[in-house]
Amino acid sequence: MNNPMVIYVVIGVAFMVNLIIMLAFRIIDKKDRSLKNINIQIKRFRTDVSTTVTRITATAKDCEANIQSRVDQANSANSKLAESLDMLMVHQKELTDLEQICKNYKIALEKLKVQTEQAEARIFAVHKEVDRAESIRSFTVE
Repeated sequence: MNNPMVIYVVIGVAFMVNLIIMLAFRIIDKKDRSLKNINIQIKRFRTDVSTTVTRITATAKDCEANIQSRVDQANSANSKLAESLDMLMVHQKELTDLEQICKNYKIALEKLKVQTEQAEARIFAVHKEVDRAESIRSFTVE
């Protein structure tokens, strides 16, 4: 291995192998960059983009339909709630009116109770007077 010629031959062979590898990569690189390949890649890219846009559009339409459905449901629930609140307000007014009527009846019944008690007291006083008058009459008659 001390022979300088062997070293030069090994270096030359390594250089040639390196040169062949570089030329092979250069040829492959030229194939990749050829106009035909670029057009094919552009078509693939456009197809992929078109497919992606179509998929995103379909997803967006589905989302829009879903959101619209939810909005319609919310509006329906809101209108039912407003209708229920209106009915509650009507019933509240009716109950307030009924409460006032019940208060009036209570007052009338309390007045009637007082008048009934007064009438019973008068009747009792009249009975007492009648009994007293009868006892006086029976005493005078005898």
